[in-house]
Parts: sequence; C-alpha cells; structure tokens
Amino acid sequence: RGGGGGGGGGGGGRAKNPPSRHLWVGNLPHGIPERDLADRFLRFGELESLAFQPGRSYAFVNFKHEEDAFAAIESLQGFSLSGNPLRIEFAKPECLKVTSMCLPTSFEKDSIRKMNDCLRRAFIEITQMVDYRWHDLLSYLNNPT
Repeated sequence: RGGGGGGGGGGGGRAKNPPSRHLWVGNLPHGIPERDLADRFLRFGELESLAFQPGRSYAFVNFKHEEDAFAAIESLQGFSLSGNPLRIEFAKPECLKVTSMCLPTSFEKDSIRKMNDCLRRAFIEITQMVDYRWHDLLSYLNNPT
C-alpha cells in the first residue's frame, strides 16, 4: 500500500521511524486491561505479539502484516481511549529486540509455546548485551587511554 504511513494527526515521530509491522502505542490509560488493548488492535488484523506491562502508559503491538499496522495507525491515531488520545508510532528499530519479550495474545498451547520461545531468545539477547557492556567496561578500566 502506498502512503499508508502518511496520514494526519500529530504523528511527528512516525516520520522518523521506517514503516513496519511493529507499533509503539503511547498515552494508554492507567489500568487498561491487556485484553481490551489487544481487542482494539485485533480489528485490523492478526497480531504476532503484544508487549504490555500493566501500570505502563505504552505498549508494543506487533502485527503479522505491515498493511494491518498501517490501517491501525490511520484509524486509531488520536482515538480517545478512556479519555486518553492514543499516540501511535512505528517502533524504533533499536526497540524491536526488546519487543521480542512478547506476551501471548491467547492462552492456547501454541501461543504459550511461542511466548516461551520469545522469552528464551530475549533472555539470550539481554545476557549477550550485558556481557558485551561488562566486557567494554572492564577493557576501559584496564586500559583507560
């Protein structure tokens, strides 16, 4: 779809990030149930994952198809959810690794298995990042010049 990411409504951040299937959704109302959030986005297409922590004002919504993400942005940008206008952007590329810590969109056996695989991969990625940072710090401390 050409021009799917253009649209109206205050999306200055969207222009900075390349279009993708991955959305950052901000300004969520406090206490919104995860199921309500998922249902709002499922109307636009099948979700690959939803990364959401209760009490946070943002979530990552990952669609299986890019055009579904475009449709969600076009329809829900500025949509008032419990009095809060949603702010939706394409997720920053460097944030996409973090979204691999996905939660299942249902509690069927296959979704739980996918979540377990995602969490295992995320743990490995985080461990590697910490190892690299620790190695960089030790190298600097041992040779500060």
